Amino acid sequence: MTTTLVLGAGGATGRKVVEKLVAKQGKGDQVLFGVRSPDKYKDAISSIGGNVKASKQDVSDPEGLDFAGVDSVVFACSTSTYRGAHSVDYLGVVNSIAASNKSSVKHFVLISSRLVDPVNRWHPIRIILNLVKWKLMDHKFSGENALKSSSLSYTIIRPGGLTDSTSDLYIEAVPAEGELKGTSISRSEVADVVISSLCNSKAFGKIIEVVSREREEGEKGGGDRLKEIFV
Repeated sequence: MTTTLVLGAGGATGRKVVEKLVAKQGKGDQVLFGVRSPDKYKDAISSIGGNVKASKQDVSDPEGLDFAGVDSVVFACSTSTYRGAHSVDYLGVVNSIAASNKSSVKHFVLISSRLVDPVNRWHPIRIILNLVKWKLMDHKFSGENALKSSSLSYTIIRPGGLTDSTSDLYIEAVPAEGELKGTSISRSEVADVVISSLCNSKAFGKIIEVVSREREEGEKGGGDRLKEIFV
């Protein structure tokens, strides 16, 4: 029996994580749909089915977080406003770490982004993302560092460009700043990687970058590939 809190569950990636968790639920498992305005998502939660409960959580407000009874946290938040990255993508992680330390959280999974490390500061995509939402990538990297320096067990997942593809592709996964052939990955695949990291001690304390591409001869897909990602 486990309780997993998905922060940012109202977003496209967060909701996909919730759906995948529900599909794998065991008896007594619970998923908390963490959003600032639960009433807004009543219909969405109802349509997902399973043991999903709305959970009012505001990562930008340290007093607006309560992780009591939570075993695992998935941070899938990202700012929706031009200047919100500091309060959501950075301080939101800091506040969530503090709330986790006050409760029984055993593992924290952070969905970040490829190119977040400042070693990529002159990469055109990183520059654009930092401009479209003010210093978004800089603040995401600060959030990563806050988690790495905390006492929590963690996994940081850096996906490439997010898509809504439903194809069964080959998931490439490498350590931070590793070489990858692909550039994008579906939200569904990101959710699969998140879930595979939750109860896998081999995923703890790791940062991985993930994209997907067409499979080459002999390459595994689906669950068989997921088993190989954290080794």
